Amino acid sequence: MMISFLYRTDNPYSLYGISHFLTKFGIHTANQPENCLVAVVYGNEPCGDFCISIKENEIRDTITGIITKDDYKIPIFEIPANAGEKGVPISYYQSGEATYPCITCDDHQISIGFDVFKEVGYLLSGHMEHLWNPPVGPESHSPGMVPIADLYEDLLFESILYGCKKMGIPLVTRSPWPEGKQFAVCLTHDVDEVKKTYQWVTYPLKLMVKGNFRQLLPQVYSFIGKLSGREPYWTFNDLIKLEESLGARSTYFFLHETAKVRILKRKTWKHPGRRYRWEDPAVEELIHQLYTRGDEISLHGSFDSYNDTLLIRKEKEELEQVLNHRIHGVRQHNLNLLIPDTWLHHEYAGLEYDSTLGFNNSLGFRWGTSLPFFPFYPKGNRPLRVLEIPITIQDTAFFQDPNRWNNFLQLFRLIQSSHGLLTLLWHHAVFNEHEFPGWGDCYTRIIEFCQKEDAWVTNAREICTWWRSRLSSGLTYEFDGKILEIMPYPGKKTQYITIYLPEELKIIHISNARLIKTRDSLVMIQTNTIDERESVKIEFKRGDHGH
Repeated sequence: MMISFLYRTDNPYSLYGISHFLTKFGIHTANQPENCLVAVVYGNEPCGDFCISIKENEIRDTITGIITKDDYKIPIFEIPANAGEKGVPISYYQSGEATYPCITCDDHQISIGFDVFKEVGYLLSGHMEHLWNPPVGPESHSPGMVPIADLYEDLLFESILYGCKKMGIPLVTRSPWPEGKQFAVCLTHDVDEVKKTYQWVTYPLKLMVKGNFRQLLPQVYSFIGKLSGREPYWTFNDLIKLEESLGARSTYFFLHETAKVRILKRKTWKHPGRRYRWEDPAVEELIHQLYTRGDEISLHGSFDSYNDTLLIRKEKEELEQVLNHRIHGVRQHNLNLLIPDTWLHHEYAGLEYDSTLGFNNSLGFRWGTSLPFFPFYPKGNRPLRVLEIPITIQDTAFFQDPNRWNNFLQLFRLIQSSHGLLTLLWHHAVFNEHEFPGWGDCYTRIIEFCQKEDAWVTNAREICTWWRSRLSSGLTYEFDGKILEIMPYPGKKTQYITIYLPEELKIIHISNARLIKTRDSLVMIQTNTIDERESVKIEFKRGDHGH
């Protein structure tokens, strides 16, 4: 065994963090010390030819400081141990006037002075939910603008990669996304209403209160269009044409609002304007049109369904009857979420994924990750069965941000470096250019930008299918210095594999796989379908790295 994870802990958050890391990066490893070249040690004594030692620690209820690495400032929820002065400092911990190295490296060991696994376990169970809004912490950095869990895990992965290179061995992982794509974009639209109703009054009043009389004219144009038979919020034909031009497919979350208006609860005042019926001939035709062209139809849970098992199940079954196909996912209206109860209701309803976790009023990463994940359920001591696809950018929050494009670029760079997922929520109504000038253009600009950066652009159902399939796959491998033999399972399924090579290895032959992409010392392959006795073999020679 070339790589081993040697851990000794009964802490459920730590065990979840270890499992999450290994499945996320698709690393084959074992919890055994024999013959390991690179050992990740947690709760055990250091061992292995190259050791990565991780400190077990206590997690706090608030941000204690920041970890600095390169240009990143990562909030942390513990007081890390000083990693010592013998090695080369890789990362520093800062809190007030205190600054000391929390990760150091020498020729045989990397010492990590904070508890990566427990941090991730706590973050992905919602333990820090109360801290996300408003911005808190040192220098008022919003923790939501940084994918904290992703960056913690990236630090550990980079340490493993460094150890493998020092030992002259390849690191073989399951690729994060198909076809060699290094990050993904998920396109979603919430269908809150199909007709403009109360907005005829509320929008002009808001504009007049703000003194924005120039924007009253588009309201007049929309009203004239309404009188001539053009519904201003029925933007689906324009949206379909736009996504056709981009070669994109998206997920539409359809709402069936049944909640009562509560005078003392302002968020319920809009309910009457959102009571459209899926069985309405125009809506039903639209649902089938979207599904036929390859878009996904999903459920937008009504206002009270987030805390009602029977209601969310009823809505799912009713939408399935209209579509005549299974509904796989849900997003709760208003991003209503009771943690973990809402996800337990979704489990009971037989839903495969949820995409509610995100911000209504800001951009970023609500639980510190951009990637799909199964939230940890501490009371049940298990991951939930519903896959969470977190929202990164919602249109309303995006256009409230005066520095929106620069903040998008900041989020994009973080997602790209972590091979993550950018999930967009653009309501269909904002593609009415009269009333929402530039909103559709920004949506297009973001997608085109990501496509040029070689993103996989798709919908929520495809993300869910890929992620579940990836987690149900695996591989083992052996390396004798000249031949890398990879045994993927199940072999009958095509798999995507990413291999990180030492600089001195040069590929001269590949069998039972297709080379997709190379970059520096990184190689991506697609396996052929093989039987149980076959394997992928890559033959190398030593020398200057080449492809």
